[in-house]
Amino acid sequence: MSLQLPLAILALPATLFASYWAIRREYARLALGLIVATPLIVASTYVAVGLLATPSIKATAIEPTGATSSAAALNEPATVASPAASTGGGRVAELRAKAEDARRAKNYVEATARFREVTQAAPFDPDGWADLGDAQAAAAGGNLSAGQAAIDRALELDPTHPKALWLKASAELESKHFAAAADLWRRLLRVLPTDSSDAKIVQSNLDESERLAGSAGAKR
Repeated sequence: MSLQLPLAILALPATLFASYWAIRREYARLALGLIVATPLIVASTYVAVGLLATPSIKATAIEPTGATSSAAALNEPATVASPAASTGGGRVAELRAKAEDARRAKNYVEATARFREVTQAAPFDPDGWADLGDAQAAAAGGNLSAGQAAIDRALELDPTHPKALWLKASAELESKHFAAAADLWRRLLRVLPTDSSDAKIVQSNLDESERLAGSAGAKR
């Protein structure tokens, strides 16, 4: 709009000047044609400038959420997420977007229902199963045992799945299976970038799990 109107206005005197020149040169037909065409020229200039000035629209990608919203471990993950959240197109992507919207709104019952639909549409995608287990745990007030079956299914499909490993380790810790939790934290460390913030959190969880496992062993 900032350029359209000024340029369209500039086109008006230019056209009128051309008409005046044609009259002075006794080109009556040309002058009449220019006068008749003046409104069309001005309007065309307005529209053309508007089309050239219209900015292109860029799509905004949905960012993945953190690894767990159930907060059922020593520390919550900072950035670990489903590594292949874009798996599957069309319907799966649409279902996943609705599930993520529900999770961000902390409507975990709705998120559970939507992630279950994701697993039905893409039954061999470990991301969907890990997200389902996370949502089930959150809907149960942070009780990871509520999502245990879905978490285990994710690990069956991908034994190195970061989010599923984190949730499984947290579940073992929740159940006071400290040695099993420590083993899972070690497995998770092997698949995380060593300089990531998540690796530091996992190392802290591992150290605490090993300490608790040692304390439990010493009491026997």
